[in-house]
Amino acid sequence: MKSILNKLWFFIFIIPLLSAVSESSFQVDTVNFRKDFFLNEKNWSQYINRPQIKEENNKKVQIWANFNNGMYAICFCPLYKDFSQTDAFGKIIYLFNNQKELLEVKVYFLENRDSYLLFTKQKARRFEIKLFGTTYRSNLPYHFEFEALKFLSLNDILSVLKLNHLDDELLISYADNQIKLNFIDQIIFPLPDTISAMDFQDKILAKLTNVEEKKLLTDHYQYNPQIDRYELLSYKAKQVKNRLINILYKINYLGNFSEDGARNHMGDFVSIDSGEMQTDHYGFNCSGYVKEIMDNYLRVLVPEFKWLSIEDLKAKRLAERNVDAYRRYEYTNDPYFGSDWVRNIIDKTNEVADFKLIKAEELTNDPYAAYFPTYGYYLENLDQIFFRDQQKSSDFFYILVFNRLRSAEPIVPEFYHMAIVVPYFRGKKFLIRVFESGRETSYNQLIKNQIPQYFSTYNFNEVVLSRLENKDDLKFMEQHYLLSKDRKSYYLKSGTGLDQAVRILRILSRIEYKNKKVLIFKVPIKMTAFIAQN
Repeated sequence: MKSILNKLWFFIFIIPLLSAVSESSFQVDTVNFRKDFFLNEKNWSQYINRPQIKEENNKKVQIWANFNNGMYAICFCPLYKDFSQTDAFGKIIYLFNNQKELLEVKVYFLENRDSYLLFTKQKARRFEIKLFGTTYRSNLPYHFEFEALKFLSLNDILSVLKLNHLDDELLISYADNQIKLNFIDQIIFPLPDTISAMDFQDKILAKLTNVEEKKLLTDHYQYNPQIDRYELLSYKAKQVKNRLINILYKINYLGNFSEDGARNHMGDFVSIDSGEMQTDHYGFNCSGYVKEIMDNYLRVLVPEFKWLSIEDLKAKRLAERNVDAYRRYEYTNDPYFGSDWVRNIIDKTNEVADFKLIKAEELTNDPYAAYFPTYGYYLENLDQIFFRDQQKSSDFFYILVFNRLRSAEPIVPEFYHMAIVVPYFRGKKFLIRVFESGRETSYNQLIKNQIPQYFSTYNFNEVVLSRLENKDDLKFMEQHYLLSKDRKSYYLKSGTGLDQAVRILRILSRIEYKNKKVLIFKVPIKMTAFIAQN
């Protein structure tokens, strides 16, 4: 009965809240501006490198033009109060030759400069979709004349997605950013409820020279002699919490990196391998940090819960191995540690939180990306996988486990890194927040960290370049990896961006260089726990 009531609560209250995003606040259709321009404007040159803002009924559109290599590019870009105009949803760019003959049209369906519908004169009645910079679908039909793209409304143009049954998959229809931000604030960046007396005096107050910061901490943490700990009092303002967190981060009490660090079932910072107390400084490695976030989450759902047991999470799942070749390395190299650790977290989460119908589980059914049992997905389209899964239901966050085969003896699987990902929709924008090893990084950095930062000269020339059949790929790799002065290695050029990193991943995947993949586990967010947070 309780489960049914929770579902009714969700559909009666939360779904309307998620959907209560004013479409008019971020949908400006440029159709009237386009009609006026293409029917009446004779002097296109006045817009070249001189953008002009037009206004109608309190809606503003920027119109600009470029002329390069005998081609005109004409852009109609909605101007929104709260969104970047370069990434605007509803932006349309037309490409003409010098005779003003329409050749190509890009229609942006997300607040993202690399996500658009592409129509070309060469392929009349057929279009393709670019999503986050890669070709998503191609050779899809549409039902109007190519020239009509100058005058059709945005909704009419986007109706081609519905025609191809892709509208629910690609068009954002609600915002969940407030709930996800509340989740991040409460789970990823919580204040410790209790701090031992020794820590509070010696590792916190003793390191502070600012009198106001000391007073702020002592005002909000009260000593309890019965358990020899300082307990957090309730605080009224979010600003106070943020100040307290910043103080504890400033003195390296929270969020430090530690090579083998985690909290045990008593909440003490220990070494995962030995179980011994951390003595130099407190901190987490990637697996300890994932555990910390899951402990925080479970305490919100089940207040009497404390911490997961490290020994439980280290348990080997030998019965699930589908390859016996690595069995003799189980206790010397522990090849499946990262996979076992997270799978045990997932099982314990379902047990403690009593997740049943909708539960924490591995994501294995993405419709477009190749999935490999035991190892997961290739890395290059992670953002698309998150986007598709969130479009189906955004009530999840994710745990990632990166893995590869070792390149040195013994050649065994290596589940070498973990991260937490919290995606959300804000307006027509899809954002991905990444948390790893005690801190927030970024999706760009997460991906860039997975490409080789350097190659030995032999590997680069003989193992990579010699196996590339595509000349463009060969040239691309030579441009982005530079020979060191001693000529012993090639190193990644500084300033390599996300697009370039993703392309490097794709090139290396095609030649199966190191076979990097990622397991994706999805964990339900109990929305009612975060709906009322301010």
